[in-house]
Amino acid sequence: MKLSNWFSIILSFSIVNIASVLAYNRTILHNIGTFNKLYASAVGRGVEIIYSFDLPENFNPLRTKIRVQLNTDEATETKFPLLATILQTHEPTSLILPVTIRDASDNVVRYFHASRTLCLHADHFDEDEQYFEIRITTSSTSVVLFELQVLEIENMALRLDHPVTFTASPTTPDFFYFQFPKTIGEMHIKVKVTSPYEKCAILSIQPSLCPVPHHAENVRVAGNQLENSAGWEWQTLTTKGAIVTSNKLMSTAGFFITLLVTKDDRQCGHLIENPLLPINMTTRFMVTLSNDQLVDLENVFWTLPVYLPIVVNLGILLICGGICIAIQVCCTGKKNRQTFVRSKTFNVVSVYDFNEDFEKKYGERKIPHTYFGKMIIIIAIFFAIPVFELTIYNVTVLHTTGDDDICYFNSFCAHPFGYLKDFNHLWSNMGYIIFGIGFIVITYLKNRLTAKDRSQTETRLNAADAVEKNAVGKLNPTTEAATKMGFGIPFKTGLYYAMGLALIMEGVMSSAYHICPNKSNFQYDTCFMFMIATMCILKIFDFRHPRNLGPNGIFTILALFSLLSASGIMLERYQLYSLLYIFKICLLVIHFYFIGFLSVYILYLGYPITYDRNLSCAGDIPHVFFIFPNFRRFARLTFRWHRLISVFFYCLINIALAVTILTFDFATLLLHFLIGNLIYYLLHYVLIKFVHGEFNLKCRSLQPLIYLLLTAVVSLISMHYFKIDLTEWRKSAAYSREGNGECVLWNFYDEHDIWHMYSAVAILFLYMTLLTMDDGVQDIPQNQLKLI
Repeated sequence: MKLSNWFSIILSFSIVNIASVLAYNRTILHNIGTFNKLYASAVGRGVEIIYSFDLPENFNPLRTKIRVQLNTDEATETKFPLLATILQTHEPTSLILPVTIRDASDNVVRYFHASRTLCLHADHFDEDEQYFEIRITTSSTSVVLFELQVLEIENMALRLDHPVTFTASPTTPDFFYFQFPKTIGEMHIKVKVTSPYEKCAILSIQPSLCPVPHHAENVRVAGNQLENSAGWEWQTLTTKGAIVTSNKLMSTAGFFITLLVTKDDRQCGHLIENPLLPINMTTRFMVTLSNDQLVDLENVFWTLPVYLPIVVNLGILLICGGICIAIQVCCTGKKNRQTFVRSKTFNVVSVYDFNEDFEKKYGERKIPHTYFGKMIIIIAIFFAIPVFELTIYNVTVLHTTGDDDICYFNSFCAHPFGYLKDFNHLWSNMGYIIFGIGFIVITYLKNRLTAKDRSQTETRLNAADAVEKNAVGKLNPTTEAATKMGFGIPFKTGLYYAMGLALIMEGVMSSAYHICPNKSNFQYDTCFMFMIATMCILKIFDFRHPRNLGPNGIFTILALFSLLSASGIMLERYQLYSLLYIFKICLLVIHFYFIGFLSVYILYLGYPITYDRNLSCAGDIPHVFFIFPNFRRFARLTFRWHRLISVFFYCLINIALAVTILTFDFATLLLHFLIGNLIYYLLHYVLIKFVHGEFNLKCRSLQPLIYLLLTAVVSLISMHYFKIDLTEWRKSAAYSREGNGECVLWNFYDEHDIWHMYSAVAILFLYMTLLTMDDGVQDIPQNQLKLI
């Protein structure tokens, strides 16, 4: 505006102001407003300017919005602000300028521009709403200059798949309207908001009823001010956000979409240290509405994404189980007294020698392997009850308050189904449950066949022994020993059943977690991941060692792992870094001690450790705390190169894991430790079997190697998808949404769903590897099977 115009405004205002002060009266200036016209004027103490507006007769609130814009001079004092009150039927509101904001870094920013979009009932617009007025006042004794403009903007209504770009700031919130298309059934609409700038904002949707929230501070209670708050929902965001709603949730034919920019970033969880956007600038947003297909299990459209993964999982399970059972059936009752060719490794304790010496020294085991499965069932029941109680509570609060920040969904790929807001992440866990049940069935069938094989073999060998004894008069010593000791590794089903149950519970707990993932329940499935890894390690050790911890000891160790993990996470969450550092140092000391212990164990396990090299100790290391005082005794013994290489890689893996203690978070640290050691023990077992010549080209020997190769390939693929962080519970909900991504498979599953599918297959292949690992040595007498 020209200087002469401002001079005339100030002069006229001064005359009026002086007159009003002398007369002790308040002056009211009334103007009939015109849309889209810029009004420049000034006010002071004792002066009020009123602008009255009548909406056009053909005004359509479904298409056109009324936007009030107010600017003031930068010389306006904060303690004597400019006040603009907008009076309308349903929602009186006010604008105050300037607005002073102090961020977390004590930077003071002042806003001299504000705007509001008037809330008009789009569904039942009546005559009372066709009139509104704007009253502008101030308590300042000085002249306060302002500019006022009321705009008619033709972008109120949003359409499907037509993005709209607009700007907003803490003083210029905005909202839009969407009307549901006329449809017979239920319709889901996904509202997506993106921004190139990392700025804290709030996205909310509500029925097309007034009032609409204009301040981020009161958005939590805005839903309570509506006549019908059904469908009210909101979330914080920075660069990404999305909300899915439906016409069944809304009480009106459409809904309002509101976007508010917060004064600083505290409401999003933490302050951005180096934001791309200065705090006193507006932020650009893009709003896109799309039709989110309704999940209907009876609809042909959902046959592919919903039912195909189940069919594929069942197919993989039938193939694995069918091959395993077929090979077992073909080999049933065909054992003979073949002489097994020893490897070059000499003076190694056999499985039979170890078992016999152990039973003489310690007696037979009193704890059957079936206790592991029973313990898992008991733990699962007591673990699941509070889990589902908390899950139901979180979902209830989510639907009652409309606060999407309670749950950390991938909002860009979350398909509601019934009461669930993220059905696809729950459904993708079905692979764990299917494979767990299937593995238990396969184990049961193989156990039946193994028992039948054992019975037939004993009958046939006893008959052969009788014939030989009648012909020769006595039995060959080798024949008699083979009959007495039996063949192959004893098939114990207890740990296999426990592994299957742990896999089932992994699927159940992962599903419970994904119903409402957040900071308080991320360890639901982690605990059963601990259990799966531990059961597999224990099974590898159990193949040729009767001396291992019972269920009580194993689950006590697992409880200790969970306690350590939770303690580390709490220290991280509350930023107690001094205690956290001491905690990590203590873990390092314990870790390095066990690295040394197990290194000695691996080097000499299976080799007699007394000076006369007899079998009095059966190649076992008696006690963990007596290793290092007697290390010279062990160092004089002879060990083989393959053991040394194995120990080298064991130390390398565990030292690398120990170093990560200083950098990794505790949520995944202990899980990485268990998985790393599981990989090592599995490869070590296979390596020693190769050294002892226990693998050949027969089907039963090749089967575990094929499964092992498949496990490695599928695991690598699954880890690729696991590394893609679509959500991050360590951060706030708003910053977690920055990683949200679109669906990548059949427009239904995202990368984390694919991780669920591949990891389930990888665990099945790992289980099948362990189930068939020693099938190739079932024809070998136990006194010729080496201790590994």
